[in-house]
Amino acid sequence: MGTLNSRVKYKIVEAVNNLTENFTIDEFRGEISLNGPLDYEGLDPDLNGKIIITVMAYDMGIPPMNSTTNVTVTVEDENDNVPVFDKKMYFAHIAENSPPGTSVTKIRAHDADITSPNNEVIYRIDSGAFDKFRIDAVSGILTVEKGAILDREMMAKYQLNVSAIDRGTPSNHGKCQVIIYIGDVNDESPFFDKPTNYLTVMENQTIGTIIHTVSAKDNDLGAHLEYYILSDRIQAFNDLTPVPPNILETIKSHFGIYKQTATVILTITVLDANDNPPDFLPSKIYRVNVSEGVPLDTEVLTVKATDKDKNQKIWFRIGYDPMATFKIKSSESYTGIIRLQRQLDREEYSNITFTVLAIDEKGAHPLTSTATVYVNVVDMNDNRPRFITQEYVYSVNIDIEVTQIYLSIYLFFDLTSYLYSYLSTCLIFQIFRNL
Repeated sequence: MGTLNSRVKYKIVEAVNNLTENFTIDEFRGEISLNGPLDYEGLDPDLNGKIIITVMAYDMGIPPMNSTTNVTVTVEDENDNVPVFDKKMYFAHIAENSPPGTSVTKIRAHDADITSPNNEVIYRIDSGAFDKFRIDAVSGILTVEKGAILDREMMAKYQLNVSAIDRGTPSNHGKCQVIIYIGDVNDESPFFDKPTNYLTVMENQTIGTIIHTVSAKDNDLGAHLEYYILSDRIQAFNDLTPVPPNILETIKSHFGIYKQTATVILTITVLDANDNPPDFLPSKIYRVNVSEGVPLDTEVLTVKATDKDKNQKIWFRIGYDPMATFKIKSSESYTGIIRLQRQLDREEYSNITFTVLAIDEKGAHPLTSTATVYVNVVDMNDNRPRFITQEYVYSVNIDIEVTQIYLSIYLFFDLTSYLYSYLSTCLIFQIFRNL
């Protein structure tokens, strides 16, 4: 068994990087073992994964004797770290008219593993790009894909899921999201809800009356539309790019900048309003002579009227006629024929005045004009003369000679008219003397 002087024990004196506690040594057999796992990434990079442990061997003699040696432990790097992005979420903005190859943003991830290939990272888009974007596997630069056309009106935001993958075995994956907002440019022309509009307007609408509202839309973000009547066309303008050359100068003078435009056809039919009363022809005064002897229902006059309003129909009726002497038949109300409905008698009335109304029938509120008719009742010789006195007695001197004598002129009264009212007659008598 030997003496105490030959009995040897072992102990760890120190380990670099204060890792003494990470190791233990069997004091009798000198076997070194780990107390816990080592982290390659926690070692001094200058040591390249090597841990130097100083071990002492000492005997049990008195005084004890010892010696030391260095034990180098090489720690192999294990791919135990996942790539980590600088940000969990990246945000980027790009105009919708950006051409292929345009840089969008750059993402970056690092792997805490020290050695290659465990710490080498490549990038990959997992989803959300819809063939619009690509990423450089090494640099992490995100660009617009070749042949891609961005359209904010179709998709305003892309949410890409991106992975960073180390090259260790097995590989580890880190993930992040990239939100790409597509910036709007004025690449959309405004458009009207209806390409053609038909409307009607009454001719008597007052100035400033709203007769119609046209509505246009623009798919560009935040588009502000202005409406403008130009060359008998209604134009809708947004506040950005080109306009047709033939209206460019007018628009520039009005708005000061170029515009995208849309055109709508607005067909306005002006409706005739009943704003004109009928006009009698040739005037509002009619004069007519009517014989007192004409039979009832005789046509005595035809009045006529016109109306400036379009497609107007005019009908007539008797207005003021206190004795109801004249009439317009309902069947002839549109002809203006006036007929006699009460027998005339000049000895009763020699002149009659009445009115005729001309009425248009368009609209809820018809308009009316009035004409005045002056009727002169023409006399007929329809009354026989009559003696004022039925018996006349005269005395004659008996001594007068036989002769013809003229007696007085007597008046007879005739009721017919002033032409016949006073008639004179001469009575001729022949007187014979009695022998």
